[in-house]
Amino acid sequence: MTRRDQPVTYGALVRSAGRHVADAAVAVSEQRIPDTDSARTTIASYWSLLGAIHRHAWLLAGGPRRVQGLSASTNLNQLDSAVVEFIDALAVARKHQPPSPDAVGTVAGQAWAQAARCVGGAADLLSTHRDVEGQWRSPDAADIETVTVRDAAMLGLANLADGVLAAQRDLCLHSGQAGLAWSEVGRLLPDPGTLLASIRRVLAVGGADPGGRRALEDIGVARPKIRTGDPLTELGDRILRLRRTAWQLSREPHVGAATLTDVAAAGVIFHTFVSQQDPPSPAGRASAAETGRAAWGLAHLHLRELRTATPGLSVVRVDVLGIRDSCRVLMTRPGPPPGGDEVLDSRLRSTVVAGGIRAFVDVAGFSVEMVDHLSRTEQLFVSGCQLTGDQVTDDPRRVEAKLEGHFVLAPNAQVQPSIDALNAARGAVSRSSRSESCDLERGLAISP
Repeated sequence: MTRRDQPVTYGALVRSAGRHVADAAVAVSEQRIPDTDSARTTIASYWSLLGAIHRHAWLLAGGPRRVQGLSASTNLNQLDSAVVEFIDALAVARKHQPPSPDAVGTVAGQAWAQAARCVGGAADLLSTHRDVEGQWRSPDAADIETVTVRDAAMLGLANLADGVLAAQRDLCLHSGQAGLAWSEVGRLLPDPGTLLASIRRVLAVGGADPGGRRALEDIGVARPKIRTGDPLTELGDRILRLRRTAWQLSREPHVGAATLTDVAAAGVIFHTFVSQQDPPSPAGRASAAETGRAAWGLAHLHLRELRTATPGLSVVRVDVLGIRDSCRVLMTRPGPPPGGDEVLDSRLRSTVVAGGIRAFVDVAGFSVEMVDHLSRTEQLFVSGCQLTGDQVTDDPRRVEAKLEGHFVLAPNAQVQPSIDALNAARGAVSRSSRSESCDLERGLAISP
């Protein structure tokens, strides 16, 4: 796969739908509809898009249970009340049958059909972040359900629906001119006043938090495949999968110490690559890489002394080796590949570096949760040889373990250094020292 093959994101799908809606508006105003069959097909495409917007808005509002609860509530805020009206007004689109896949229709109809596929694809993309039981499937699922993100997405849908309805007058006129009976035109395209009023209310009371719009832009499929072939793209994909895996493991009762050690090794490898790449990273990013390399190196040093009854995960080991190999290739090939675009390569490299630094901050946080849980549930062990004299005093089992080299439950003094190092990697203040926390640059989400 080449680096031209961009991953699908929510923002890209919604922007594409907007372009198709604009194309349809121009086409329906400038081009005549040749016959009645084309008119019916075009109208069906028009309603299929409004139906896709309805289904998407329903999903964003929380699905049937939450929408029904909102409808029954007598104490809604302005935006929730406007959203309920918007969804109810759009429900009329469910009465209309989608156009036949074999129908050619008009340019406007084809554009509306394309927009409907984009809107439906965007809804499907969000759905991948929950399983059939409604549980989260990715670390981004919590962000998707925040008020600012939901509001931003709903405003985007309201704007899209507003653009669709703006073309209804021309669609009515040209459908009648194509030979469709005016009574049928009136039945198929009734007065949109109620729907328009609900759209304008959503736009009037909805918030426009830029943070919500930015978060939506880079949301992709919950668990995409790794794209191999280009080391820079593969590096970004593997870091993202490592972040997703670490998030998932932080929710599991049992995690292998070998997996935690592998994760720390990946942190060392990536931050070493960032700190040594040519041309060098900007000052702030280079400083974050140096700090991250030191913190992850210390975490790896302490984590490799711990043991658990749970074995390590092969998928994590595969990603660590993939990150290592990609970094090795990129270190020996600092510029773009032969025939590659230098500007595009530089922009992509900057995105991967900034996003990777941010991703490993998240990974460090998930790792702290894992180590803390394993310690509290007495799943961490250490070789008696690692214990100091003070740690074995007055404990015959530890004395025996130290003499025989057996494994015993890791005392807090053996676990805390790992937690402190991971806290340093995510920019938190160590509990065993008063050093200031690291200020890592947030960067953009990785979407090469």
